[in-house]
Amino acid sequence: MQDIEKAKKGIAVAGKVNVTPLEEKAADDEPLVCANKQAKNAFKSLLESANVESDWNWEQFGELTYYIHNAVVLGQWEKLEAEDRHIKQKKAREEFTKMLEERTRALEEHKRNITEYRKFLESCDFIKVNTPWRKIQDRTEDDERCLHLEKIDHLEIFQEEEEQKKTLKEQLRRAERKNRDAFRELMEEHVSSGVLTAKTCWRDYCMKVKELTPYLAVASNTSGSTPKDLFEDVAEELEKKVTILSYSAASISLISSTPVKEKTERSLLLRSFLKESKREEKEAKKRQRLADDLSDLLHSIKLASMHTHQILIVKRHKDRDGGYEELEDGELGEDGEIRASDAAFQF
Repeated sequence: MQDIEKAKKGIAVAGKVNVTPLEEKAADDEPLVCANKQAKNAFKSLLESANVESDWNWEQFGELTYYIHNAVVLGQWEKLEAEDRHIKQKKAREEFTKMLEERTRALEEHKRNITEYRKFLESCDFIKVNTPWRKIQDRTEDDERCLHLEKIDHLEIFQEEEEQKKTLKEQLRRAERKNRDAFRELMEEHVSSGVLTAKTCWRDYCMKVKELTPYLAVASNTSGSTPKDLFEDVAEELEKKVTILSYSAASISLISSTPVKEKTERSLLLRSFLKESKREEKEAKKRQRLADDLSDLLHSIKLASMHTHQILIVKRHKDRDGGYEELEDGELGEDGEIRASDAAFQF
């Protein structure tokens, strides 16, 4: 009993100690009441949203609060995870965009360097169609416009330029040959019509055909036979035919005034002469055709040999620093390829 009374006294004393003035209590109770009302309203809304009935017991309510707590924690965790994922995706997009921009700038710069190097090669007067890459590399490797590209890029660009030049040269050669053939056909037509005879001189014939397209085309050729050369070939053939006809006429007149035996001999001689003349004419045409074919073949072999020469130069072995060096003439490479001399490709 004494202990209980002492406890009551202690509670009373504690209550007196915790007593506050009336003004202070009134000032502190107002926000507390507001907070309590808001909390109650929020709690009621929570119960209504959870479909809590009035006949629920405390255990059912405890299970509900447990699930609500877990749901809140799970929602917070999912929110944090979504924010973290969003940050990572944003960072990845920024890095990817930066990489694309850097790559785009690098490609544009590489294209500019290639364009500058192409212009540099075009400006070099010492570079010809048959100029070997080794000589070009020795004379251009110290130029500032060549320092922005790798050596393999230099070689690839040079080979592309050479291929373009060879293609253009081959197209020009074929076009010029067609021009010569067209002018030959024109002269054959003039021979058939009597405009061109064995007695026609070049100056007179040139005045007649100088405005015609076949003549203008063959006159614009940069290589091969000129219009005058083609005219002289046709004139020479016409002179041979005139000689044959004159000899035939003379032989016929002699045969008519000679005995039968001599006529037979002269007839055989005339036939032999005509046959030999035709054979020589065929041989001349054949030689001309073979000469044209040989010229075309040599031109094709020269182009192919220069291309092979460039390929052999490309086959190099690496040095200690990872660079490349060319094989000397006659040196056997690691892949079994022998370095060919430049003299082997001269015609």
